[in-house]
Amino acid sequence: MAEGIVATDVALDGGYPQGKGQSPETPKCQEHAGKTFKAYTDTELDRAAWTELQKAMDGSDAWKNNLRENRFKNWIGEKEEKPKAKGDEKERFSFVCIDEKKKAIPERDLSSIQLDDDQFPVNAIVVDLEAVEEQVKTIMNQAEPTFLNVTVNKIKDEVYIPNKDTLESVVKSIFDMISNDAVDDHKDDCSKHARCGETYADILFSLRIVVPTFDMDGGGKPMTFTRILLNATQDSFEAMCQKFTEAEKQGKLKESPETVNNLIAVVSFIGHLYVRRLVAARVMAQVVHDLIGVRDRQPEQTLIRCVCELMQVIGKAIDANKQGNMLMTQFLARLSNLAASRKRETQEALYTQDIRDCIKAVHEARFQHWPARAGTQVLVQYHIISKEDAIGIWKKLQEMKQLPVEDMCKDMPTGANEETGQSLRISGVISGRDIAVILGKNVETLKEAPFKDEISNQTSIHASRLMVFKDDGCLLEDLGPKSAPKPGG
Repeated sequence: MAEGIVATDVALDGGYPQGKGQSPETPKCQEHAGKTFKAYTDTELDRAAWTELQKAMDGSDAWKNNLRENRFKNWIGEKEEKPKAKGDEKERFSFVCIDEKKKAIPERDLSSIQLDDDQFPVNAIVVDLEAVEEQVKTIMNQAEPTFLNVTVNKIKDEVYIPNKDTLESVVKSIFDMISNDAVDDHKDDCSKHARCGETYADILFSLRIVVPTFDMDGGGKPMTFTRILLNATQDSFEAMCQKFTEAEKQGKLKESPETVNNLIAVVSFIGHLYVRRLVAARVMAQVVHDLIGVRDRQPEQTLIRCVCELMQVIGKAIDANKQGNMLMTQFLARLSNLAASRKRETQEALYTQDIRDCIKAVHEARFQHWPARAGTQVLVQYHIISKEDAIGIWKKLQEMKQLPVEDMCKDMPTGANEETGQSLRISGVISGRDIAVILGKNVETLKEAPFKDEISNQTSIHASRLMVFKDDGCLLEDLGPKSAPKPGG
């Protein structure tokens, strides 16, 4: 028996159909967390299949399309079709070819491989994309806000990502969770807040540097995790806006709370991407314009609420520079004009008191220098411990995959060889569980911002979400004179 091409209709349980040319004794093996399978077929059938595959490879990407459309039924066997419920999607698979050294072969190089009478140098591995998406969602659902490294390490180690199709499926599965995130009402600032947006953003921010990148055929820009994420975000935002507009025209917004919440969740997430510097300020300007920027119409009040939520998310970050400060002033001017809008006939306020209070809360938040919002902060505290204890805690965190990916292969924590400085244990205030250790510090000279960055690097929690307490219970903060931001800089 020679190792041959994998059937495109591999069953999800690790088996495959006993089709033409396959005997019941054909061995099978399961790889990559049960999501990728390898099949073996008769030598004669392999040779025929390889010949057909070579023919298909002669023209651009036709070989891949042929495989996708399941045209080689003469060698993969007929699959028993099971009736599907109405609305069910077709099964989706992705293909990657590997050489004898188990290294991926770029698609553009496949046509140069010559058939050997004694050996077949290429195996096609089939990845069940729907199974990958379910696997990623299962891991994401187990995520804890203070132990994000566990989630990042699990996706890196357990999810097999051999090509860009699989990478796109990973992003898609996470983005489905983002757009369907629960949205809570916050009475203090009259806003609607996506519950897990910050956590999802932190996980994606860390994943972008540990998942593989794939070259594009034709020498285009590489397909990176960030590129796929931003494309998915833009596509989702545009689709949500279209869906919202259709529901508004049909007068079905009140009957479609899911549509409203989906839009709020996506807009909020775009704000989190800006805070993490994955999108530019001009993207924020475009989003605001698309939602409420058209001056010849009065936007629906949910769109105003979306913008208010976006301002609460990005306010502190965008106000930190002159250009962003000017943009924020323009955003708030537009919101103020909408709050002051009146009906021509009765001179009554066009928007409800709830929406006007929401706009007012944004103005107040800016005047107060964007204070932390309830439910968005992760409270941590440091304690001084011995270096030996710190190293012991670090090793336990490593065993539980609670360290950053780059630290998982280290023998000792950074700073373990330094003779000076203090060792700090970082723990959650509420749970009391250890989340990180930092060595070689002087607590008398700790500065809030740099120390938060260090904790962020160790925990994957964005620095803006951290509230750090000293070992005596006092808040670590850099005290200094503050003044209200000046409009326009």
